[in-house]
This record gives sequence, structure tokens and C-alpha cells, in this order.
Amino acid sequence: MIDKKGIYKNIDVSLKEGKVFKRQDWIITYSLFVSCLMLPICGVVCFLLSIYGIENFANEDLFVLTCSSIIMLFLVVGIVFVLVQKGRLRKKIYLCFDDAVELYAKTVAIDRIYYPIRPATKLMVTFYYNKRRHTLYSGDPNKNYYIIKNNGYYKILERYADKKVKILYSPKYDEVFFLKK
Repeated sequence: MIDKKGIYKNIDVSLKEGKVFKRQDWIITYSLFVSCLMLPICGVVCFLLSIYGIENFANEDLFVLTCSSIIMLFLVVGIVFVLVQKGRLRKKIYLCFDDAVELYAKTVAIDRIYYPIRPATKLMVTFYYNKRRHTLYSGDPNKNYYIIKNNGYYKILERYADKKVKILYSPKYDEVFFLKK
């Protein structure tokens, strides 16, 4: 039996989905979620106190609190989107462990989009499995990129570009995961 948690800790990137969240990423994201949710909760409490006449707040204060709460709610929705997406990726990784095979692959950077800090890269991964050559590209061709139009360009893939790397390949799901060095 494979140690799924041990292997999960060694996975750095999914070829189709990008960065894999680790424990510290989950903690930071949940902390940010709770922090952003505090202001709208305080806003509702202040609004209720004002309605029932327990506490009197100036109209300007309630307006600023309402606007700030709405902005924070938009942030909360974005954070929930990220949490759901990364949670699905985590479940998918655990499903892929059933038939996963550790292989070596050659990567080639097909294209780069240059950003101020570091470029986002689209990769082509070539490897041999069962005496057959497989070539996969970053991004999911079946995915509808309706919110984030990255089409397989991820900043984290730059560290794996144009190298021979160790991968975990799942033939059943046709998914590649890059292992940490």
C-alpha cells in the first residue's frame, strides 16, 4: 500500500491545474477567509444595533461600514472560489494515486507570458510509458476557462521548464504531477 500523504507532500505542481496547495497555503487561505468575513459580520451587528436603537451610529459611519463590508464580501467570494478549486484538485490527486507511476520526463517551454516578477510558462511534457511515447501540455483542454483565462500558463511551471524531471503519471486520468526535487 502506498503512503498517500507522504507522496502528496512531495507533489509540487499539477500539469493541468498548476500549484498544489500545501498545509501552509491552506492555513493562510483559511485565515484570510476568516479575516475578510469579520468586517461584514461586524457590519451586520452594528446595523442591527442601530435599527433596534441600542447604539446610535452616524449615517456616514454606517455608509463606510456597508461599503467596506461589500468589498470584503467580494474578497470572500474569491477566496471561496480558490478554496473550492484547490479542494477539488486535492481530491483528484488522491484519486490518481491508485494507478500512478513514477517516471522521468523531458519538459519544453512552448511559450511564455512575461509579467513583472516572473513569466508564466506553458509546458510540453514528453515521457515514455509502456513503451509508448506520451506528450501532454499544461492546462486542461476540456476545461472552460471562463473566469481565469490562463489556458495552461502558470508561473510555477517556469522552474520545471526545459529540464529532465521526475513526474507522477496517472494513465487512468491522463494527469501528470511534478515531484519536488
